[in-house]
Amino acid sequence: MNFLFKALDFLNLFKVRSLGNVNYQNILIVGLLAGWIVYGRLERNWIPVELLLAITIITSIVITIIFKKFYKVKLGLKWSLFHNLGIGLIVTFFFMGSNDFLSSEPTITKEYHVSDFSLVHGTKQNGRRRSGVLNPKISIDFDGVKRSFTLHTSRSKKAIHTRTAIVGIKKGFWSYDVVKTIKLANEE
Repeated sequence: MNFLFKALDFLNLFKVRSLGNVNYQNILIVGLLAGWIVYGRLERNWIPVELLLAITIITSIVITIIFKKFYKVKLGLKWSLFHNLGIGLIVTFFFMGSNDFLSSEPTITKEYHVSDFSLVHGTKQNGRRRSGVLNPKISIDFDGVKRSFTLHTSRSKKAIHTRTAIVGIKKGFWSYDVVKTIKLANEE
């Protein structure tokens, strides 16, 4: 076990740091970045949000239990559970990525009727709303389930004038579908 602690200390990811009397770990920052990426990919990777939250929380609890002795001395169990949510988000990121990358299934392309069209406010790179920029949002019925997709602003005019979307869907490694391509019928 001592070897494991030395290896973790070498990476400095689990090293407890302090900023303004608030303890944090570098791994929490990496986990929050991974969580932001997962959030951005939820629309096209159809893994249920409840499952992703369960993976994050269970991983956090398991890591806290494994390193309980270390955390009692360095950080405290409550803070360690919070910081280990970062590790849980990293595990969730890899789970979602492996659903797409490890799948050897072909992409199946089908035409779907666009059941709903709306315009939504776009966001900047830093997450704030951009004024005056509206992105088209289309909804399709996929096997009885309504799925929505937000498209880029440049596709607004084409999205208004079409009622058919050509969607390429791939069966993922964990049996959850992944949307690979979205084309509007008049874009061909």
